[in-house]
Amino acid sequence: MISTVSYLIHMGRLDATARGLALGATSGALTGNAFLVKALVGLIGTSVSSGDWSAWTRPTPYLVIIGAAGGAISGMLFMRRGLVEQKGVFMVTICTGASITASCLSGFIVMDEMNGVPLTQVCGYWLAVAMILVGMMVVHSASGDARIEPGKADKQAPLKDANNVTTVHKRSSSNAWKTHHV
Repeated sequence: MISTVSYLIHMGRLDATARGLALGATSGALTGNAFLVKALVGLIGTSVSSGDWSAWTRPTPYLVIIGAAGGAISGMLFMRRGLVEQKGVFMVTICTGASITASCLSGFIVMDEMNGVPLTQVCGYWLAVAMILVGMMVVHSASGDARIEPGKADKQAPLKDANNVTTVHKRSSSNAWKTHHV
């Protein structure tokens, strides 16, 4: 899914509203996948409490570390790109809603955290997740105002990275945002 969204964004196949929604939801889904972090914490906790560090002789813990860090970093890259094009109120709301939804799904399906919970609580849980999704739809329906005006975005202050390279985001002739290093 993330590859498809990345491709559609890169090729300019999404309109501004859909692109903002895709960037925010992808960012949230990447940062909301808690199962890798929980797996890492579980591995560390088990190793410390038992004194058995044999799990660390296999590649699995290191792949979990790479996956957890990669998801968080990738999510922030999608968020950064989205904040260049969309207002923060829109992007943060969509990203947070997608993050919570991804966490709920991974907790329920992957980590089986609702095992043994009464049906009424499970229904309330999914009702709360549905309310979050409805809230995201409401924000998306009002997202016509979320787009940063091209004139305002073109005049934004350049960003400097750790190597003191200045980055400026400008629109190209195809109306897509391009990053220029000065």
